[in-house]
Amino acid sequence: KLVSLPKLREQLLLAVPTEWNKEKAANYLQETKTRFVAYLAAAVLSDDALHDIRKLLKDLLYVWPYLEGAVAEIFPPQYFNKETCLQLTEKLGSYQDCCIALSLFRPDLLHNRSAEEQHQLVILREMCSRRKEGERKALLTTLLLLKNEVRTTMQVQPPFPVSAGNPKDPSSQE
Repeated sequence: KLVSLPKLREQLLLAVPTEWNKEKAANYLQETKTRFVAYLAAAVLSDDALHDIRKLLKDLLYVWPYLEGAVAEIFPPQYFNKETCLQLTEKLGSYQDCCIALSLFRPDLLHNRSAEEQHQLVILREMCSRRKEGERKALLTTLLLLKNEVRTTMQVQPPFPVSAGNPKDPSSQE
């Protein structure tokens, strides 16, 4: 089963120190890198996993100004820099917008609507669905390219498969 990793994110945020020094910054960034590479290594990325990648990258962007030098030491700047992170976060955000928009087109919205309104809602849903699939393909292509580029420099073995959750933590299972 595919699951999201909000619990891991919460644990990581609790582990973030109130004071930064080079060692603490490196540890935080190494944890972030490990999670990111684990996502890149996943065979299948669910909508929830793509949203989790977006949140991970946004968290990294929030601290980037304070840890810029350390970021360059942990993430290879020739493959992953602030501009790359911003662009990927924007693409993931646009994809998430499509997911949310599609969730608003529930079948119960069609009840008590005129035939014309039902027809228009179906057309909108189809357009939104096509856009979502196009953005998903583009995202997966971008992530695959990034995965191939950083395979040797960012290789990390995840402690458990991203798509399965932590087998030792039943709350992370669906």
